[in-house]
Amino acid sequence: MNTPGYYRFPALHHDTIVFTSEDDLWSVPASGGTARRLTSGLGQASHPAFSPDGKWLAIDLQGSLWIMPAKGGKAKRITDYFWDARQPVWAPDGSHLAYFAYRDGGYDLWTIRPDGTDAQRSEEHTSE
Repeated sequence: MNTPGYYRFPALHHDTIVFTSEDDLWSVPASGGTARRLTSGLGQASHPAFSPDGKWLAIDLQGSLWIMPAKGGKAKRITDYFWDARQPVWAPDGSHLAYFAYRDGGYDLWTIRPDGTDAQRSEEHTSE
């Protein structure tokens, strides 16, 4: 890879790796090659997570969760900024995402549908 900067938060789906560098998401074949920028100017993107079918990415973007096509394209915010949502993980069937959200002095585990509906607190989790 000839991408300058740091490489963090890799996610793998079949033969594709998505990672964070210089606050943007990049994609590269697992076999190596030139990385391709997926985001630009959205803010500090991290913790990409592929949907089970590999078509979508959930990302942690400056305290909220966003969904975007895994091959690049327009991202859509699915949680509010004030929740400090972090580290999305897809359900095996792709129907929901789980994530931590900091609120009222502690972290809670939440689930939400990829379209941003049906957000529910799953259990209280008070350690950081």
